[in-house]
Amino acid sequence: MTLPTPLHIAFGPVSGHWTGGVEYLRLVRRAFAALPPEERPRTGVLTWDAANADRIAGDLADEAIPVPEGSVGIPLGQRALNRLHRSLNVPVPTLSATEAALLRFGADVVFGTQVFTDVHRVPLLGWIPDFQYAHVPEAYDRVGVHAVASSAQAVGERAARIVMSSETVKKDLQRLFPQFAHKARVVRFVSPVPEGIYERDPGWVCAEYHLPERFFYIPNQFWAHKNHHLVLEALTLDPARSAGVVVVCTGNPHDGRNPTFFGELLVHISRAGLRDRMVILGYVPRAHVLPLMRQSVSLLQPSRFEGWNVGIEEAKSLGKGVLASDIAVHLEQDPPGGVYFNVNDAQDLSRKMAQVWEERGPGPDPMLEERARAQLIERTRAFARAFIAAAREAVEEGR
Repeated sequence: MTLPTPLHIAFGPVSGHWTGGVEYLRLVRRAFAALPPEERPRTGVLTWDAANADRIAGDLADEAIPVPEGSVGIPLGQRALNRLHRSLNVPVPTLSATEAALLRFGADVVFGTQVFTDVHRVPLLGWIPDFQYAHVPEAYDRVGVHAVASSAQAVGERAARIVMSSETVKKDLQRLFPQFAHKARVVRFVSPVPEGIYERDPGWVCAEYHLPERFFYIPNQFWAHKNHHLVLEALTLDPARSAGVVVVCTGNPHDGRNPTFFGELLVHISRAGLRDRMVILGYVPRAHVLPLMRQSVSLLQPSRFEGWNVGIEEAKSLGKGVLASDIAVHLEQDPPGGVYFNVNDAQDLSRKMAQVWEERGPGPDPMLEERARAQLIERTRAFARAFIAAAREAVEEGR
């Protein structure tokens, strides 16, 4: 059987402040790398900064893809645009800079959350990560809610297909924008982990950050809906307080919608006298996240809302236990041996933390890790193939 010609997929720009978005694109590229060579798409990264396109594409590289693959820079300025038109033998008035750059790359489809109104010859594989504004509207002002709702509507109108990471998000689309529901394709992402992660005992992170041997780990951005305050309250309550539970938090402290949140959280931790029990490391190197997770007693995911949580997927890939809030998407992710608590109940969280603290030790569980490693390659390939299938549908629809 002859395989289809590998696709050329251009990724739309993603803000560096949205670490979840950047990480998602890394996950997709690493999943592609797990496929046999003949199945792998060629990927590019659109950027407004044409001069630094290689560096920006490199920011999406990691252990699996150390060299940028076909980075795409959108050239700005009429002279550069004219050169592109001539090289493509297309009259100047008919192509925008964006479309010319995509065609020069050979893009079959462009993937992302952004609609390019000046692109007509390359179909959009839209991406709506979630409908957070409909669940936690307090995280936005009125202008912000309108902006994200309008963006989702624009993607729905323009995209040939829409990638969603969960059935939970798809149900939101059906409720909020039923006219676009037929375009949705659920592609549950998988978090690959580098094989080298298992070569070293993760206990080194305790010395690196002066941490105790036992701790829960929260790798969340410091945004209000991530529910750090509920964790702090739970630590003040028995049985978690008397058990001596420790929680370590890492993540991007910046939230443009709520710029004072991180500082206020630090103040509340200090006032509660819990700086040694709720340890805030802030942003740490990506290479330290998985060792912190392996060393932990359990991943703790208290979020009030997610589209599909990266941390839980990483824990599943590592064979690490999870204590998570009981929101629909966490139940859908269904990590092996997952323990759930009421997302609004600090006392319930205190009880569940004490339970897991008592039952599980720090560091890796060899049996769970071995099982996770054995399943990971096929899970990753299934994710990559589901994404490519949605992209091919978008290409066919766009013809």
